[in-house]
Amino acid sequence: IKELYERLKTGSHKPTPAKRIHLEKPDGSLRPIQLQNIEDKIVQSATAEILNSIYESDFAAFSYGFRPGKSQHQALQALQTVLQKGKVNWVLDLDLKACFDRIDHTALMDVIQKRIADKRLLNLIQKWLTVGYREEGQKRQKQKRGTPQGAIISPLLANIVLNEAMDSYVRHW
Repeated sequence: IKELYERLKTGSHKPTPAKRIHLEKPDGSLRPIQLQNIEDKIVQSATAEILNSIYESDFAAFSYGFRPGKSQHQALQALQTVLQKGKVNWVLDLDLKACFDRIDHTALMDVIQKRIADKRLLNLIQKWLTVGYREEGQKRQKQKRGTPQGAIISPLLANIVLNEAMDSYVRHW
């Protein structure tokens, strides 16, 4: 831990390419999952705590996905309450196909840089996005877009982009 702390402090920490496996989905297709090593999990977990404390106040109350203290059950309860007690003209339910796979790194970093000025943290996030993965018996594949599915930090990074791109639009609408 002390060595990891020093590498983070000096900016010399280099994330390790993840091990990529494939899990079968109910429809028979495969979902790629990237398994990080323990150091990257520790650092991503700590970073997610910091970023959650910054971004949670920005996120829309009606957005429930991958949020601390929020669940799909709470989303359904909120929907039931509004439908029973409120005047509702429409309900928006979104499931973005391959969302984690398609996030543009430049757009994500542009959004993050609006709130985060620390260059070491920005560089670390950029490294996570591009470090890539290794599949059994193959060379490392760098990631050109998307966030690593299975990484601790990925749901939060996706929420940051979705808040900027979609939730702010829905709030205005």
